Parts: sequence; C-alpha cells; structure tokens
Amino acid sequence: MKESNYKTIVCIIYTDEKTATDRILLREQKTPPEVIKDLHSFFSKKASRYMSMKNIDELFLYNNQKEFTLLLQKKEKIITCFNKDLTFYFDISSYCRNH
Repeated sequence: MKESNYKTIVCIIYTDEKTATDRILLREQKTPPEVIKDLHSFFSKKASRYMSMKNIDELFLYNNQKEFTLLLQKKEKIITCFNKDLTFYFDISSYCRNH
C-alpha cells in the first residue's frame, strides 16, 4: 500500500470476550460463539505486533468495554497515551513511560 502512496491507518478496538459475545447476542447476529472466541484470541495474540510496524502512518488503540475511549495514538512516530490504565489486548503502559 505504501508503494502506491496510500496512507495507512490502523484502529484496534478492545472489549473482553464476554462483553463482545453479549453485544452480538443483543444484536441477534448469527455468529457462532466459537467464531467470537477465535477472533478475540487472534487479536489478543496479534495486536501488539502493530506497534512495531514501520509502514503504518497512524495507529489508534481504543477500549470499548463500557464506553469508547482512546487509549493511545501513534502519529508521525510520536506516541501519545491518554489512558494507559484501561485494559487492552496487551499492556500499553511500556509505550507510555513519558506520558
């Protein structure tokens, strides 16, 4: 994408597996519980990789457990932390040392 001059923006939104499952059931979506579990597990294992990817122009990490809250943003290689204490797929506090 970078070779074609696209701007790359990644937004990752966290909620725990139970909350995600409850919300999906409230929407009456026909998503099997094992699919929800697999997706949550995938993001739990892979989300931290995005922090080190050099080809991403902007990165936003949100917690959506109770309300939609921006935890961290990375723009122009500058990381700004807004709430390092909320839960995310990985511990973001090490990226927030100076904030």
